[in-house]
Amino acid sequence: MQMKEMLEYQKLDSKIKKIENEIRNSEDRKNASKMQDYLRDSQAKLVKLEEQSEKLVKLQKKAVETYNEFVQKLETVIKENASTPAEVSAQMEKLNSFHAVCVKLEKDIESLRVSLERVSSDFDSIMKNSKTAKGNFEVYKNRFNEFKKSREPEIAELAAERDRLAKSIDSMLMEKYKQKVESKVPVFVPSTNNTCGGCRMEISGSKMKSLKENGIIECENCGRIIYLA
Repeated sequence: MQMKEMLEYQKLDSKIKKIENEIRNSEDRKNASKMQDYLRDSQAKLVKLEEQSEKLVKLQKKAVETYNEFVQKLETVIKENASTPAEVSAQMEKLNSFHAVCVKLEKDIESLRVSLERVSSDFDSIMKNSKTAKGNFEVYKNRFNEFKKSREPEIAELAAERDRLAKSIDSMLMEKYKQKVESKVPVFVPSTNNTCGGCRMEISGSKMKSLKENGIIECENCGRIIYLA
């Protein structure tokens, strides 16, 4: 059984995965990802602010049109020649009613103006922050790419040696390794004083006999492959 080659393969594979994890977990990569998420969220917020702005502009335009209509009505009523007390009373009632509507519309128009200013301010703020985030993203991305590029030769060298070893390893051992490597690291562990070299669980007498006869067994507790040290 080519356990020596299998263990060397496992060692090389572990080194490669360690480097890949270092690359994947680098701060520059994480920060670049955060900036990318921020820019994506900012773009969504800008779209909503644009939609909100369009609605406010339409409401403001409608309010101004309505206000102008009531101002014209006021002017028309003022020009009416009321001669009798009843006509004067009716005229005053109209004037008061139209004036009340105009006052309310003025408040609505002012409120809409303030809302539009707030939306515009939020829009400008997000644009400014997005510009900064975009600059930071480029810095983080470039630094990450440089770091990744600097580790690629080492990975390639280790992978070449690992692949060379793979050709000389028994297919049964390799299959067991591939089945467990995603969840059990290391996959192959030695027996140490009749215990599993991974979880330290004591190996039963029957299992030890099987280990001595076959060279490997599967740990009943952790599932790793125990080889005879």
